Amino acid sequence: MKTVMAVMLLAFLLAVPFSEAAGCIYITQQDLDRGPYLITASGQYCLAEDLHVDYDWGSQHGFKVLDVQTRDVHLNLMGRAIINDDGSNFLEGNFSSYLEAIAVRGPPLTGTELSINNGKIIGFDFAIKDVALKITQKLVVNKVYFLNNYNALWARPERALVAGNQFINTLPFRSSVQGISLQETTQALIKNNYFFNHHTTIELFNVTLAEVRSNYLKSSEVQFPVLPRGIVLYNSKEATVANNYLGSFYLGVQVLGDSSASIIRNRGCQLATPVQVIPPARVGEAGNAWNSC
Repeated sequence: MKTVMAVMLLAFLLAVPFSEAAGCIYITQQDLDRGPYLITASGQYCLAEDLHVDYDWGSQHGFKVLDVQTRDVHLNLMGRAIINDDGSNFLEGNFSSYLEAIAVRGPPLTGTELSINNGKIIGFDFAIKDVALKITQKLVVNKVYFLNNYNALWARPERALVAGNQFINTLPFRSSVQGISLQETTQALIKNNYFFNHHTTIELFNVTLAEVRSNYLKSSEVQFPVLPRGIVLYNSKEATVANNYLGSFYLGVQVLGDSSASIIRNRGCQLATPVQVIPPARVGEAGNAWNSC
């Protein structure tokens, strides 16, 4: 009897939608038939399958795929992908109709925390764009594979943790492709990420306390009118750049504005200028090996 009951219970559990069992709200391709998927309630959201859009879809529905309009949202891509089937060099011709994979708006619509993890975002003008100035109190981006995005992560959170991601471009971009751009952020930790082929790989603008460590940055395939830069710190008050590898940049680390940075124990190869300091910025260096090819 117990065996029969166990089999019946197992059959019941298998019959329950996985989204209910996991406490997750699932997003499907069919959800996009009506336009951007609006996230207006806090909770955990997951991809049930790969999501595909293109610029025709954007022209018909609006240029955001997932539109986050609330607080405390956790987005698990479940190893799946959000894909722009048209690719990602659209901004060269039309700056008014860029396509965003994940967009965050505010104030006052967004709030305490946003996390995005475990999947792929491919071929967008902006993969993640958070313009809610210091309203997203904590942004976490973890284990996301960004491929051929014009701007992979462009955000203004109060705090940011960007860890364990891959930012890769394989297309011959002709303009300023960026990996990460954080602005007006109080605390930022960027660690253990892999970057390949950006004009500006990591840009921190008006970030009070920043730590960039144990990342791999390389841009040997980039061909731009302006030569590529690895890490740019502008008005970053307390910045630490440590234990990173930087390869094939015109400028390895550029520090300018009212910035104060410690640049320690980094390695580099084929850097025209390993560190550029533009006063009144202040930099302390120790233990770097910029010619370790």
